[in-house]
Amino acid sequence: MGRILFEIGMAEGHMETYYFSDSSRNRDSLLKTELEKVLTIHKVSQPEFTRSYAFYQSRPHILKEVVDSMQVHAQRNQQKIFLKRPGLKVE
Repeated sequence: MGRILFEIGMAEGHMETYYFSDSSRNRDSLLKTELEKVLTIHKVSQPEFTRSYAFYQSRPHILKEVVDSMQVHAQRNQQKIFLKRPGLKVE
């Protein structure tokens, strides 16, 4: 679940940065499309995701562990990206 939530967050961030500055675009439709792409990649149906998400929402202590794990994953990815750029060091 953590990986799926992470990728949904990344997709939403991408959409916010590159697509939503154009007010003529339908925000909800674009977000739904991106969610469907992420779920398809992970071979998870919308009802399965909804049930799983509800489970974690009803257990905040477990959801916190998942979110904390996502943050660590995001930090590692950020460091890898910066380390690939010539002349940059992450401390």
